[in-house]
Amino acid sequence: MALQTAAQIEAMIKATGGETVVFGGVTTYGHVDYLDEEVLEDGQLVTIARVRTVLIATGILSKFDRGSTITVAGTRYVITDHRAESDGLETRLWLGDDA
Repeated sequence: MALQTAAQIEAMIKATGGETVVFGGVTTYGHVDYLDEEVLEDGQLVTIARVRTVLIATGILSKFDRGSTITVAGTRYVITDHRAESDGLETRLWLGDDA
């Protein structure tokens, strides 16, 4: 059975070790990951940074934008970017240090 609703995806994330994510008074769960930021230098990809991200079910949280504050696993971060993934069923949030 394919996962189709935000609630189903949220339950799957929680059941597979998802961290607590709180935004705007709403609690959900997300998978924390670290992605490499790369640039092309002399014909080769060079990693210049590792960026913390969290993957959440689309539709559970709303009205977040760059610069919004979010709490993941008890730590406050600033959302630096966000993009839909998995045919729009999930959203990846890029996290920066809270100012």
